[in-house]
Amino acid sequence: MKTTFYALLSSAVIGLTVPGYAGTPYHTPGGQIEYNFFTKFTEQEAKEVAEVLARATEAGRAAILTHLPKILDPKIGDKGIRPDNFEELLRSILAAAIPKLTPVQKKMLDKYMEASGMVIAYNQDRLNVKGVGFKYVLPASWAKETNMIFRAMTGIPIKQSGPFYRIPTGIPDAFEKEVIAKFGKRDYSKPPYGEFGAIGTIGKQKVYRQVIPVVANIPLCLKCHGDDKGSLDILGYEKEGLKLNDLRGIISVAVPIKE
Repeated sequence: MKTTFYALLSSAVIGLTVPGYAGTPYHTPGGQIEYNFFTKFTEQEAKEVAEVLARATEAGRAAILTHLPKILDPKIGDKGIRPDNFEELLRSILAAAIPKLTPVQKKMLDKYMEASGMVIAYNQDRLNVKGVGFKYVLPASWAKETNMIFRAMTGIPIKQSGPFYRIPTGIPDAFEKEVIAKFGKRDYSKPPYGEFGAIGTIGKQKVYRQVIPVVANIPLCLKCHGDDKGSLDILGYEKEGLKLNDLRGIISVAVPIKE
């Protein structure tokens, strides 16, 4: 299983071309993102898949957040977080957003759960180390690793972006910038926070794009993203100076449509 994991992770990294990445100083000129899409759907299926993948990423982030106090506790060794019970928690959170899955949603969600399970499995040593508080197991890091493996499996990019991004792959493209501007005008004092979906193109590939907001809706979010703007957080990044219920970012999915 380790060989499979590292092969998937390597192919995800080596083939990394996501919306917003091309044209930046980190991108070698040439290459078209449509070449990376190899799992394609009808227009209706693409919409359904994009919706479930965006919400699954949101649910997985929430699942990690649920466990975070335990993960950060240096006194606890084995946290009891395993691929099977993490999947159970993720699915239960997701069920609140999408109570009934269509056949294509179920199929792609099963693949997503496989990717998520691999991340949880291969982070066991990190999760369960005793005597260390911060272990770099966070909602965003779980999503980044899961989405990279899922993309290697399916060709479908799931991206964490926003008005503030911390890695080159988080740079928003033109479409995402427009959505972020719209999301930035909303009131996030209470859920639901909404979503935005539209048909567009990436390169020459027709896609359905689904975007949902990520909100700094609990005080724990502000430890890394809150007050003392410009001061360094635990990861060494500059804090963005966000307030409670500010827009932190977006989850953006692009699912290819068959011509």
